[in-house]
Amino acid sequence: MSKSTLTSSKNILEGERIVYSTSPYPNLNMQSGFERGKMVFFDGVRRFEVEDLLRASAEMLGKGGFGTAYKAVLDDGNVVAVKRLKDVSIGGGRREFEHHMAVLGMVRHPNVVSLKAYYFARDEKLLVYDYMSNGNLFWLLHGLMLTLNLISMFKFMV
Repeated sequence: MSKSTLTSSKNILEGERIVYSTSPYPNLNMQSGFERGKMVFFDGVRRFEVEDLLRASAEMLGKGGFGTAYKAVLDDGNVVAVKRLKDVSIGGGRREFEHHMAVLGMVRHPNVVSLKAYYFARDEKLLVYDYMSNGNLFWLLHGLMLTLNLISMFKFMV
């Protein structure tokens, strides 16, 4: 999906821009159709390069079916959540991946963390979100139930 296609989409918020940043490191396997790694930002501001993400101090938050999530503290003190996708085959290659990321990048809802940026290269796929410090949805839902169940059991025993 080209930049002009993305910016002409009706679903992009007014005033929102997409900024592209190309990694300075060329891909060694040019025959695969992947030219270079590319960092794409959805909020119109290029805040960091992929090298900044890789250099950041990171704490693993968890693993899932699609990859591993990390809390990364950048050199400037900003904290982001980075999802490092597993090496899965992408049916349509780079264009299919970029299309899916463009759709995710347009999602705006008060209860959903927006995709801020993504990085795509042959060997590395990263999704970047703002870090939310209150934990994950599972613990918000089930952790509360566990606490309530323990309180109920205690009340029953007394």
